[in-house]
Amino acid sequence: MEKTKVSEKQKKMMILGASALQVPAIKKAKELGYQIILVDYDETAVGFELADVKLVVSTLDQEEVYRQALLYQPDVVITSTSDGPVRTAAYVNERLGKRPDLSYENACCATIKSKMRDRLRECSRTIVARPEKLQRLFSLLCKTESNRFAMSVTHIWILMAFALSP
Repeated sequence: MEKTKVSEKQKKMMILGASALQVPAIKKAKELGYQIILVDYDETAVGFELADVKLVVSTLDQEEVYRQALLYQPDVVITSTSDGPVRTAAYVNERLGKRPDLSYENACCATIKSKMRDRLRECSRTIVARPEKLQRLFSLLCKTESNRFAMSVTHIWILMAFALSP
């Protein structure tokens, strides 16, 4: 971990992930005037070049990310394009007393399939189980092997509408 001086007056954003996929979010946050605290387990992650603070920590280690957030006091903790850190961001924001857009419980339901199924059942929503419908859904579902959360969320409404259609 690298401790860098951060201004107490300037707003701070902790971004979980510093790969090329997160660079657009990092650049936008800098453009908006935030000091950037980047967290990634890969010390050579390309986004670290843009960081005000570089933290070599796993984005899935909720407790360590929380400890770092206590130290650096970000105004907000976010992630982009990755499922696992969604849970960490929600967890840390809640522990810091922030008002996250997505609660930790909902973050788990959005990123863990078994919890998503349980939530759908609780809300009396149809869960697609017919193989012929699943084959047609495959081309609509953008859940890639790299777990790109944003792509999944973008297409979840298509998936839900199709799954619930007669």
